[in-house]
Amino acid sequence: MKILKKFIFPGIIAIVVWSLLFFLRMGETYYALEAFWITGIFLLLQALIYWVSNEGAFYMIVWGVGKIIDMFRKTPKYPMSYFEYVEAKRENRKLDVWPTLSLGAVFFMVGLIWWLIIS
Repeated sequence: MKILKKFIFPGIIAIVVWSLLFFLRMGETYYALEAFWITGIFLLLQALIYWVSNEGAFYMIVWGVGKIIDMFRKTPKYPMSYFEYVEAKRENRKLDVWPTLSLGAVFFMVGLIWWLIIS
């Protein structure tokens, strides 16, 4: 059951993107094919952003903006140094990349197989 909960958010995103792309441009088979391709690429790029975020690519930006905002607060939210902030963030729970990556791969592969059958 736990693994199914991880697929809910990427699944909802996939359904919304696919239905918007498909139903707003209904008509030929090409539009359904395009909807699968674009939805798959969108989810694969989202999984890439999750992975990059998990590796700490945005720590400097978040910490820096937080320090700037702390100048206007009475009690700072980020009283720690950058090194302490990175260590604290690495201990936190990371985003799970696999549900988004697998759903994106499924949509992309359906579009690819459909394209190979049509052409």
